Amino acid sequence: MRLEPRAGERIDRGKAVSFTFAGWKVTGFEGDTIASAAFAAGKRVFSRSFKYHRPRGLMCCSGHCPNCQMTVDGVPNVRVCTEPIREGAVVEGQTLDEAGVRRLATLPSRDVLQAQVVGVLAAPLQQLVTLLSAAPREFVVVLDQIIQKKQAEAA
Repeated sequence: MRLEPRAGERIDRGKAVSFTFAGWKVTGFEGDTIASAAFAAGKRVFSRSFKYHRPRGLMCCSGHCPNCQMTVDGVPNVRVCTEPIREGAVVEGQTLDEAGVRRLATLPSRDVLQAQVVGVLAAPLQQLVTLLSAAPREFVVVLDQIIQKKQAEAA
């Protein structure tokens, strides 16, 4: 399913480009992204949710969401919605192998990660508070010295 040709489009419909998408041969046009060519060829599932493996399709088409991350020519985590089509590319879905599952299992809990983030943010803020409170503290010391000097002169 393709839109009708329009003036000024980036796709050159005169130059066909073929690649493999999840084992299927897909043909698009020069100027297509991998995702646009696959979608035009009827492909709708680009990834699956981590926990329940629910199908994920194209969402933002601008490279800002994880829905279209696939392995392209052996390179993982490529956002195919922004990756230009190229002849002979091999595009596959991503799954975790045993090593990937083990790495995920060793991650700290959510509470620990949140505490680490708060700690990282708190240190510069504490330094800023210390820096900002230094001037008033020194002002109070100077005022105390002036008061003591006046009291000494009066005595």
